Amino acid sequence: MNSWQDVSEFIHSIPSTTCGGSQPQYLYELSRATEGKGAVVEIGTYIGRSTIALAYAQKEKGSPPIHTIDIDRHPQLDENLSKAEVDGFVDVTVEPSTDAAKTWSKPIELLWVDADHSRVGLKADIAAWRDHVIEGGLVAFHDYPGVDSSKTVARPIAKLMLADPVNWRVVSDREHGSIIVFQRLTPSPMFSGRPTVRQWRKWAYRDLRAFVRLRLPGVYSLLRSRGDRS
Repeated sequence: MNSWQDVSEFIHSIPSTTCGGSQPQYLYELSRATEGKGAVVEIGTYIGRSTIALAYAQKEKGSPPIHTIDIDRHPQLDENLSKAEVDGFVDVTVEPSTDAAKTWSKPIELLWVDADHSRVGLKADIAAWRDHVIEGGLVAFHDYPGVDSSKTVARPIAKLMLADPVNWRVVSDREHGSIIVFQRLTPSPMFSGRPTVRQWRKWAYRDLRAFVRLRLPGVYSLLRSRGDRS
C-alpha cells in the first residue's frame, strides 16, 4: 500500500464494528506525532484495526515497531497486518496485559487502551501501565464512557485519571468517537510534601472545567452557551 489513504480504506473494509468512523485516522495522527521518546503500546489487539493505524504511522517515519498485547490472537490478525504491509512494524504479545506489565521496562510515549472493559479489568490495566508513560506522553482510552453509557469504563477513568489533575490532563474528549485522551504532566513543586488547604483548592480548580465537561455535560453546555452570548 502506497499511502495512508490506501491503508485507511483497507482498515474500514475489515468486517468489524470496532474503531470505525474517524477513530483510525485519529490514532494514526497520534502515533505519527510521537517523537521517539518512548514506545507506542496498544492494550487490546483484537482484529487489528487500531493496530494497523498505529503501526503505519511508525512505518512512515521509519520508527521502531509498536507493541500490541492481548490475551489471545485473533485468527485474522496476521492476515490483516500482512495485507496492510505493517506486519514488520508490530510486535505481538499474547498474554494478560497485567502480566505483560510486570516485565515491561521501557518508557511509553503513547498508550492506547482498548481491552478489558470491566471496571476491575480496566482499573488493573490503568494501575499496571500508566506509570510507564513519560511526561508529555499520552494515554488514550476507547469506549468512554462505556458501551450503552455504562459506568464500567467511566468509573476507573474518573477515579484514576480525572481525579489526579496534578499528573494528568484531558487533551481530547470524544472528539473522535468514544476516545478520551490524557497527557501526563510535570507535577508542580508546590505539591511536594503535605499540601496546604490553599494548595488543594488550587489543585481542585485546575481541572474543574474538564471535570464539569466530562461528568456534567449538560451544565457545561449551558455555561458555554451563556458565555457565547455574553
